[in-house]
Amino acid sequence: MIRVVVAGGSSAVIQTLSVVLGVRWPSPEILHHEDLESAVAAVTAVAPDAVFVCPMDEIRPSLDFIARVRSISRSGIILYADGVDAIDRVNAFEMGADDCVEASASPMELIARLNALLRRTRRVLDAPRVCGPVRIDMTSNTATVENRPVALSPREFRLLKVLSERPDVPVGHAELLTAVWGPEYVTDTDLLRKTVFRLRSKLEQHSSDDHPLIVNARGTGYALRDGSKQLAATREPVLSA
Repeated sequence: MIRVVVAGGSSAVIQTLSVVLGVRWPSPEILHHEDLESAVAAVTAVAPDAVFVCPMDEIRPSLDFIARVRSISRSGIILYADGVDAIDRVNAFEMGADDCVEASASPMELIARLNALLRRTRRVLDAPRVCGPVRIDMTSNTATVENRPVALSPREFRLLKVLSERPDVPVGHAELLTAVWGPEYVTDTDLLRKTVFRLRSKLEQHSSDDHPLIVNARGTGYALRDGSKQLAATREPVLSA
């Protein structure tokens, strides 16, 4: 099966993608969001195989969307539209797109280009992530600290996985709540705080490092520390549940 998020685009575009992808992947899951903010939340929440970006009017919002998605996700990004000029295609690649495909391209070409993209990105998506002493196995959905297994609940693992997308960079409360629990929990910061506390406690039980593995960017969000760069002094440990 394949799961894609489509940002923008008309109902006709969605119908075309559904038919074309269905030829290669039975019952493709296509999540369509005309609103780009909703599309960003969907990418974070479901970790799609690919993101199709379909500019509706001006290209600039779509380019900004590409840059934002690339900052939070390793999914393949395709700018999918007719009539995009060379400068905008170059800008799309600069922002983080992996390919630009004409919406009028033949089904065979679209499938071939998407297959080529998936061969590249799935190797990256499946690779273990290492953040300091924490190693996250994306294939088995397990985590270790200094090679010791850590027993995590599905929510705790999902939270760790989202934090590991941007080690040493705070991820906002709303983004974490949407990605792990869904948009209906976007204001439940108490739930997030308690889950972060449990996750950090479990990780640090197996760590010989005196520094906190998850730090609190006060008023902003949380970051998974990997030690590759210095965190700002205002980022303090989560001290209580």
